[in-house]
Amino acid sequence: MKFPIVTRHQLEKVKARLTEAKTKIEKLRGQNAELKEERNAARNAAREGFADLGAGSRNARKLLATALEGEGIEIGALHFPTPVPDRVRVRYVDMATREENIKRFPHLDPDAIVETHYVCNGETLEVVPDGSQDFVIANHMLEHCINPLGTLTHFLRVLRPGGLIFLALPDKRFSFDVERPVTPFSHVEDDFKRNRTVEDLSVYEEWTRCVRKKDDPVELHRIQKNIHFHVWTQSEILEMFIEARRRLAMPFEIEWAAKNGSEFIVLVRKYGDAEQAEEQESAKKSAEDLKRP
Repeated sequence: MKFPIVTRHQLEKVKARLTEAKTKIEKLRGQNAELKEERNAARNAAREGFADLGAGSRNARKLLATALEGEGIEIGALHFPTPVPDRVRVRYVDMATREENIKRFPHLDPDAIVETHYVCNGETLEVVPDGSQDFVIANHMLEHCINPLGTLTHFLRVLRPGGLIFLALPDKRFSFDVERPVTPFSHVEDDFKRNRTVEDLSVYEEWTRCVRKKDDPVELHRIQKNIHFHVWTQSEILEMFIEARRRLAMPFEIEWAAKNGSEFIVLVRKYGDAEQAEEQESAKKSAEDLKRP
């Protein structure tokens, strides 16, 4: 049997290749270790700020914010944006730029005021494209809207199917509105059906009678001063969303609802086309069944 002759030069080449391969393996091991460290750091960063969300946690905003995914908007955050996990990307909507807000609110920490990505009316979101967002956050905003359900339809408009609306509203029992009567759903429904854009004098009269007794209701009405146009407790807040679904067929489901101190939080998910068609078919079948003897 003949054995191949290996020259010293060939042997040196093999040794060099082995050394090169070992170097590459060590480099890859180092890169793998770095990637593991980055992964762990990312996981820890995502958990940061949410460590207190164990059993018995009272921070409903943080707890419900863990349901948010993807990219979305928050309206009127100013200096108090909603805390969200790091995997979530939020753009901010306001009537003014950050620089303008710093001048308008000199008593606030300028470093805490968020950047404005969309300068527009938060009630209509006229510059935000249809179906472009995974979520909409609007805290302590809906009570300032003359037509809350009209505003809700614009939130739904900019959402993708399956997107979430995160709303926190004050419970009037724990605010300066405590003496005001609750706003019935019939009032909110009327605002929606009329597409109301100017508030009635009677609302300002109620405001000055129960909250700011020194103000002139006629003057406030003339300038359409922005106040809490509607007031609710948690019962009426839930009623508003339930009736909007039942009576106005708005395409969403209430996914979560939670009391959070003096506020009440509602998380609703927009239907996709398939879910809406399925519900319509189910409603039609139920109606047919009721007609049968």
